[in-house]
Amino acid sequence: MTTAPAFAVETEQNQYKINAFEPADAGHLPNLFRRIYGDHYLSASVYDPQAYSRANADGSGQSLVARGPDGLPVGHLAILKAAPNPGVRELGQGVVDPDHRKAGLLGDLIDGCIHIADRDPGCCGLFGAALTNHVFSQRALWRADFVDVGFEIGYVPARMMQIEATGAGPTATVIQYRALDDAPNQVTYLPSAYSDLMLALFDQLRTTRAYAGSDQPLDKAGQSRIEIVDLPRFDMVRLNIRRIGADLMDRVALATAAARRHRRTMVQLVLALDSPCTDAAVEALRAAGFWFGALLPRWMGADALLLQRAVDEPWFEDIHLYTDDARALLRFVREDAARQPVLA
Repeated sequence: MTTAPAFAVETEQNQYKINAFEPADAGHLPNLFRRIYGDHYLSASVYDPQAYSRANADGSGQSLVARGPDGLPVGHLAILKAAPNPGVRELGQGVVDPDHRKAGLLGDLIDGCIHIADRDPGCCGLFGAALTNHVFSQRALWRADFVDVGFEIGYVPARMMQIEATGAGPTATVIQYRALDDAPNQVTYLPSAYSDLMLALFDQLRTTRAYAGSDQPLDKAGQSRIEIVDLPRFDMVRLNIRRIGADLMDRVALATAAARRHRRTMVQLVLALDSPCTDAAVEALRAAGFWFGALLPRWMGADALLLQRAVDEPWFEDIHLYTDDARALLRFVREDAARQPVLA
């Protein structure tokens, strides 16, 4: 495991230090999350003191902790192995005590995590998912050269935002990505409906691929390979589509119907972009009511496309964005969603 470096951040009144997780931190960190999110943070593991020790020991998570003048934790951010591709990491479980937010600790925690990840030869990129009920986390990632690559609409149920809620409905996230290396020989099949947008996003990320058109019909030779993940905590079902087959739309229809029966509000699809059938699959999925969510570079080893649909009307209210690029991308997503029918 890479050892996290120490950082010192000076303010007018206090001195903070940012360094690696220590076992004694485990008992204090859950209370940081409770101050802001009550008992409803996105990941229930943040309330388990032992989860921090396990993650930092087995490498599934790597924590940086900001400490106040008394040495106790006032902030936390982790590098998480959350993607199917272990080389893609997520910056998550970020929290700063409200009494210490003017010290710029979130930005320093992000810089520290990038410092670690950039020196890890097994890490090829970092994702962040910033809430859209405020802009300070979006701004912190943007200042660290993360690029806005999409949205998860209706991702955080309102019950999770009891303390910091700004609207009546669920809170969206803006997905931001920073590439740490390139994959110029990797073949990525671009769906025609989104090819211009995706090429522009790759250009903003300063990455290149061996782009290919996808002109084959849905695969008649075999079955799809799909992992279905039910996420009741988020009122959501996610389908990870690793192989496109002739049965794709039948499988998706069954999963979507089950989502409605179980009162899920959103269905997400993550489609690997490594098949010449990509364009046919995306057109069929759009006809079934799915719309653009995000470009996910290297997510499955191959690049991936996030598509999504609401079981009823999607919730686009109360979304506050920091960058003009994010606002333009949201306009595209809303227009794409408006062309799709509500699930009958």
